[in-house]
Amino acid sequence: MTESTVRSERRCDIVVLSIDHAPVNALAWPVRSALLDAVVAADLDAGVAAIVIHGVGPHFVAGADIREFDDKPRAPVLADVLLRIEACSKPVIAALHGSALGGGFELALACHYRTAAENAVFGLPEIKLGLLPGAGGTARLTRLVGVAEAIAIMLSGEAIACARARALGIVDAVNPGPDPLAGAVAYARERVNSGAGPRRLRDRAVPGGLPDAAFIAEQRRLAVRKYPGVASPEAIIECALAAASVDFDAAAALARQWFEKCRLSDASRALRHLFFAERGARPALAARTVSRVGVLGAGTMGSGIALSLATAGYGVTLVDTNAQAGATGMERVRATLAASVDKGRLDAAAAAAAL
Repeated sequence: MTESTVRSERRCDIVVLSIDHAPVNALAWPVRSALLDAVVAADLDAGVAAIVIHGVGPHFVAGADIREFDDKPRAPVLADVLLRIEACSKPVIAALHGSALGGGFELALACHYRTAAENAVFGLPEIKLGLLPGAGGTARLTRLVGVAEAIAIMLSGEAIACARARALGIVDAVNPGPDPLAGAVAYARERVNSGAGPRRLRDRAVPGGLPDAAFIAEQRRLAVRKYPGVASPEAIIECALAAASVDFDAAAALARQWFEKCRLSDASRALRHLFFAERGARPALAARTVSRVGVLGAGTMGSGIALSLATAGYGVTLVDTNAQAGATGMERVRATLAASVDKGRLDAAAAAAAL
């Protein structure tokens, strides 16, 4: 499974690693595992001078696999994969096209150089799910564009076009041709021929200093209005400010702690549920068979719901925190069943079975 998600191809002394995980190359566990293995192999190969990472299909990488966020993180986590990519001893170039969003944008930032097709878009939309970039993106983006710009990008959650990314220094070169991979390989060749080695964002100082208090207050106000009850806006601000005052490892660790706290929050769980609900059920998912139903609360409504389910053939567990209320609810059920038998609406055997 892991072997099919990332393909390795030699072009003389340049290795091209192609992420192939339809439909959007989401960074699910098989992709992370395969990418890590491929990067390590290329880095340890003395015959390799540079590494190019690109995505097969219409997108580079459109993000993480959101379905994994309900489970305990599974190694290798994205943060560790990106640290290994960044630590490579030879230049790593991201060949970007289509969407480079969320974890895909964080992957691009971990690469040493970034080339992009004109149709490429970049963004960190995690805030829309009550989250924040958790794989080092807060610290790397802040070191690249400054605190104020990084906060604005992360709090908006919206994508920015290639031209804007180029102006901000996110993109090193734009490939106007029809084949962005060929342009990235040519750029990698230029890096090798010029003797340019790795260029790690973790080693850069944060440009521009800290924004003034008025800017931070306005960003907080806008975020609270747009995402009420969500903790990630404040987490994003705190992590971006920390990136300017502590070293990279400490800033990335803080972001990871905040990510886990937000991931487990009720607000993020609800927003992730809504994300999938708005996109409808997946055709491959069949409805599960239901045989027993729990009804919480044995009042008039609860006992009525329990009775309807029981007469429809379901096993029912009627629960109430108050023992007397539970007993009263059961008496209501018995009385209703008896009345249905007396009126001929239900035969005695069906009533007994329901009870």
